[in-house]
Amino acid sequence: MFDGFEVDVLSLGDADCILVSEWRGYAVRRLLIDGGRKSDFPVVRAFLRQRNVTSLDDVLCSHLHNDHAAGLIELLKDHSIAVGSGWMHSIRSHCDAGQLRRTANGSSNDAEGVREVVENTDRLLSAFTARGITPTEPFTGSAPAILGPSQAYYKNVIAEFIKAGTAAMAMPQPGFGQLGLLAALVGAGSNRQAGTIPFRLPSNMPNSSEYGALSRLMLGAPPITGPLARSAVQENPSTQPFNNTSVIIGLQFKGKKFLFTADAGCESLRQVALGWEDIYCLQVPHHGSEGNLSKDLIARFRPQIAFVSACGDQSHPSSAVKTALITVNAKVFSTHYPSPAHKWFWLGDVPARSDYIPATAMRGSAGLPWALSG
Repeated sequence: MFDGFEVDVLSLGDADCILVSEWRGYAVRRLLIDGGRKSDFPVVRAFLRQRNVTSLDDVLCSHLHNDHAAGLIELLKDHSIAVGSGWMHSIRSHCDAGQLRRTANGSSNDAEGVREVVENTDRLLSAFTARGITPTEPFTGSAPAILGPSQAYYKNVIAEFIKAGTAAMAMPQPGFGQLGLLAALVGAGSNRQAGTIPFRLPSNMPNSSEYGALSRLMLGAPPITGPLARSAVQENPSTQPFNNTSVIIGLQFKGKKFLFTADAGCESLRQVALGWEDIYCLQVPHHGSEGNLSKDLIARFRPQIAFVSACGDQSHPSSAVKTALITVNAKVFSTHYPSPAHKWFWLGDVPARSDYIPATAMRGSAGLPWALSG
């Protein structure tokens, strides 16, 4: 009999695919968040086969960029995997059709990005429809686990993305619930006692190719002091607009908080409901890019464990972001380190994996202390 959950972070370089599994007895519920690029599908499919995963209760696309959505489209075409429900945004439902068409057909620097999103929206929706699934748009309030974006904020970001208007200042959104892990998507709760999460990786995994609340200033909090005050992390970094449409998922299990952020930027992450501080585990957004996490967010979230899906180049993950996380005493793991491999961690009682070995946390940047107290 099992009573626990697992998080699998697939090694796809600068692309995301995360499988969350909750065990109750011998029954398991599974949530797949993103599917990497189209070219990553063979790796995703091989992983699912290796773990004997033949059904997914929920499939969620965080946002419609190729490195998150394109692999999901391929996965949904594979009917050897059963899928219960789907979650995705539809850009066409939140903007003027004429403006969207004009921008997508244009020759500006934004046009190619808009075309990518429109094409992936149509293809992913078609793939769900072919299975008889009408996906739900994952906005704040559509399920307790969805912490962002709100529908109004999403519409503002899309307006900026297609240059149809000026993004309005996003207002903080209400918090939702203290429900359990995958149960947060279906309405059941969990109040078990905390356990431990060993983080492991496959022992023979071959190398593969390769995250509302007000900001600290809005709350009237004092400037960042202590070790983070000296951090090279920016106060207000910026990311490309469409990244801020990323679905932010907050899950709780055995009293621990887990925040999945996809490619969300500071503007979006600062809207996460109050109560999501000092979390247990954080997905470092956008492959650890320096444009997504600010000093105040790192000070707020203060994760004990942080993981990143990254290729391991000079910017992914950012040395400054990694070092700042270590500064607040987080153990940071990346799919590229020390060599590319899937990462697995669990809480409670789950099926054993004899083919996995302990993973290695990343060290601090050269010339800097390995860890500093907050």
